[in-house]
Amino acid sequence: MTGVQTCALPICFPVTIQHANIGFCAIKCKKENVELLNMQTVRTKRNKEYPDVIDEILRITSINQQLNILFDKYKPKIVYSESVGTPVGKERKLAYIWGVFACLADKHKFQLIQINAKHVKKRITGFANAAKDDIKTKLIADLNLESKYLDQSEHAFDALAIAITGINENENGK
Repeated sequence: MTGVQTCALPICFPVTIQHANIGFCAIKCKKENVELLNMQTVRTKRNKEYPDVIDEILRITSINQQLNILFDKYKPKIVYSESVGTPVGKERKLAYIWGVFACLADKHKFQLIQINAKHVKKRITGFANAAKDDIKTKLIADLNLESKYLDQSEHAFDALAIAITGINENENGK
């Protein structure tokens, strides 16, 4: 992958955290070689048969199970995440998902680092208010991605942008 500086992290695992969908990448770093191992979105679906609180718990449980499988497979040492604000009405949902990530970080022994979304956008596109399509277009133009990754969701491309920002800043001591 071009556009990413060298990194010493064995595996980094950037994520974008939403309540229902988690975009992620698994990236293997060795000296000058950075390899994209996987890029996709962990998805959950609304179950209208249950009240909202039960549905939220079922979705969080599903995300936890799916991420445990991925963390067991890739064994990341660091997980970069887009900083999560607290949109009105979503505080409980965000608290749930951050609780899951805190437990996963403890269980799998990885460091969880948040990176501001505007900062990621500026580092990738040069514009702090860039649209998601601009990020995807820039990443496709700059990186030599395999064709299987080109149709991934905006969440997965956000995760890739977070990875590049995190890797570059980790190596530069920021």
